[in-house]
Amino acid sequence: MLNFTVFYTVIRIALKAIWANKMRSSLTSLGIIIGVAAVIAMTAIGTGASADISDRIATMGTNTLNLQAGRASGGGFSFAAQNIRYLTSDDADAIRNEVKTANAVYATVVVAGKNAVYKGSGTIARVMGTTNDLFKVQPWKIAYGRLFTPAESRSAAMVCILGYQTAIEMFADVNPIDEDIRIDGQMYKVVGLMAQVGDSAWGFDPDNGIIIPLTTMQNKMGARADRPKYVATITIQATSFDVINQTQDEVSKLMRQRHRLLPNQEDDFYIQNLAQMLNTMQGIATTMSLLLGAIASISLLVGGIGIMNIMLVSVTERTREIGIRMAIGASLWDIRLQFLTEAVILSLLGGIVGILLGVGIAKGIETFGNLRVVITVSSILLSFFVSAFIGVCFGFFPAYKASKLNPIDALRYE
Repeated sequence: MLNFTVFYTVIRIALKAIWANKMRSSLTSLGIIIGVAAVIAMTAIGTGASADISDRIATMGTNTLNLQAGRASGGGFSFAAQNIRYLTSDDADAIRNEVKTANAVYATVVVAGKNAVYKGSGTIARVMGTTNDLFKVQPWKIAYGRLFTPAESRSAAMVCILGYQTAIEMFADVNPIDEDIRIDGQMYKVVGLMAQVGDSAWGFDPDNGIIIPLTTMQNKMGARADRPKYVATITIQATSFDVINQTQDEVSKLMRQRHRLLPNQEDDFYIQNLAQMLNTMQGIATTMSLLLGAIASISLLVGGIGIMNIMLVSVTERTREIGIRMAIGASLWDIRLQFLTEAVILSLLGGIVGILLGVGIAKGIETFGNLRVVITVSSILLSFFVSAFIGVCFGFFPAYKASKLNPIDALRYE
């Protein structure tokens, strides 16, 4: 049985042998270093992408549905078919009144590239027409001022709420509340200013946008005479995540009734379930993370082969030493343990350096590449134990070969 003294002696001899060949030992560990660093960095990027996708969709609400006109076709929408009906404000009102599991419902129309001007200072902004219910669903807050009044929404009043960055570009340090601005040549009074939101998974950037009442958008900005009460998207928030599928079924049934679709006719609308989207995107991100990790792991295999080759060379170079050890009483397992310990130490040292390098690379990518990375303890521990395992696996054959040498032949070896 191996006691502590023998184990200490073996480690000391292994470290002495490694130190005597510093350059070769460093090059031997290089494959493990690169492999471990690559695995940690790639896993951090993949995990970060998954977390970023989850956070972005979560900001939209995993218990929300997006209803749009058109037929689902290859992951998108098809409007080529005849008799595709557009969505209206009346559809949103019907969902709000008849779908009992709907907590909040709001419709939106977004137009891009509108010129907004205040006393010579201007910007190009996207403009959204919507209702106050948006602020019940989205995590957007009013920092100053107020939302639209019911009277303003009914009368299509020329009022607006500015995004954080839009207000800075137009007003700088001036308080924009109750000031008049010109949007696309029309005068609007600023009644609210939104707090900074930051990154958004939406197609509409609230920080760089302007919000006006939905009726104002429909009647006075981008209105289409052939599509009265037109809306692009209706967003429905279910009362809870547990009833999201029930809500989707009820909305689908109601829309088919309103659009007078026969049982054999396809839906002329598409409902996007954000909970399902979240699961799908997380699955894709997880697959990509595993793929990146698997590709990076190839370098670990290459590093293990490098360790085996160098240890085989070491066995050849130290044949006389092995013969002397056997002649003075070293057993087969003493010889095996000696070379196996050297291989494991090389792998562990390479693993430790690789972990530090991988964490550094991941942090560098996050800082300079503007990508989110998530370094997990599990990936670090996995890389460390894999490097040790590689040392055992690829170090065993050279150790076994050394132990099988004939002592007499070894002593005669030149």
